[in-house]
Amino acid sequence: MRPSYTIGFSGVDQHHQSLVRAMIKRSSTFLSANWEVTEGRPADVLLHGPITPAEAAACRIVARLSPPGESGDGPYDLPDPLRLMSMLTLLERAEHAFLAPQVAVAPALQVSAPPVARAAVTPVPTIAPAAPVGPRPIQVQRQAPVVPAPVAPAPVRAPAPERSPIPVPPPVAPAPVAAPRSAMLILAETISKALASSRPGVIKALVGSHDPMWIDLRQRVFAAPFQLTEMPETGSGIELELIAASDDAPSPVAAPGTNLEKLLWHIGLRAAGARPAPWVDPTARYRLKYWPNFAELPHSINHMNIAARLGSEALTAKEVSEKCRVDMGVVTSSINAMMLMGLLREQTGPEIRQIRTVTKPEQVGRISGLIGRFRSKFGW
Repeated sequence: MRPSYTIGFSGVDQHHQSLVRAMIKRSSTFLSANWEVTEGRPADVLLHGPITPAEAAACRIVARLSPPGESGDGPYDLPDPLRLMSMLTLLERAEHAFLAPQVAVAPALQVSAPPVARAAVTPVPTIAPAAPVGPRPIQVQRQAPVVPAPVAPAPVRAPAPERSPIPVPPPVAPAPVAAPRSAMLILAETISKALASSRPGVIKALVGSHDPMWIDLRQRVFAAPFQLTEMPETGSGIELELIAASDDAPSPVAAPGTNLEKLLWHIGLRAAGARPAPWVDPTARYRLKYWPNFAELPHSINHMNIAARLGSEALTAKEVSEKCRVDMGVVTSSINAMMLMGLLREQTGPEIRQIRTVTKPEQVGRISGLIGRFRSKFGW
């Protein structure tokens, strides 16, 4: 029977509480105990904000939600932004701490031995001198033999009871390191959040000494007076300005403009490097829902192999790397770019084997044939 534990909050906003509830529900299959959120009674694990509350003394484990950009000092502290892998690590450590038995060490046995009896020794008598008158036999007084007193045997020490070994918890896999906040990563997050809003607007990006790059999110086009490869991939060097614009406002991008997918593909591959981007869950399974327009995107055979594999089944980045025999960094950056472009969906229910194209409708009938050729070539 699985044990049950509770987790409570103190000084944690509703947004983070909702995230914790969702993460507990998602990670239930990976844990060895049942976890639920409690509000009315002391919890086994208390997650609090910057200030430790008074009710922390009644909880078995106290975890602190560190402010953004600050790493926690305690073994149970959680970094902000909150990630599924960090939450899973906290719950696993708490389970190991709760299940570890408290072994009391018995004091050593004290054995008292009775003192050894010693035999009394009679001093040897002196020999009396012979009498001066006539020879007489010498009388020698002999001492009785000394018999040692019997020594009581020492009591036998009772063997110490066998102690059951203390179970050692298995090593916990470290949480994945977040990608550094580079200017290109900030640009990618800005575009992603603006596209998800009801009024996307226009973005003005200044890159170095070049003229501005205009990105019209309403029409999903952009215009850059420089090559995309000139954009800095790390550090700063890109200044952004988000401009609100109505749907009928004129576009700063001269018609016809360049398809926004080309910019999303470029920055998606480079914004987070070989690490998972903030919009990607490294433990989730993803499935391809739109085929990338590789006719207009710079790509390699590995990118096509990854897209075809994700079009066949829902997989994690690690599973894609193993099945396609492609470096994990290439797989991670490809999933970052496809998620930024909206080509993937996170698989949470039964798989629906359907792939649509984002380019031309007449290519829909050719998808199954293309997947079949990939299966034949790579031995799927």
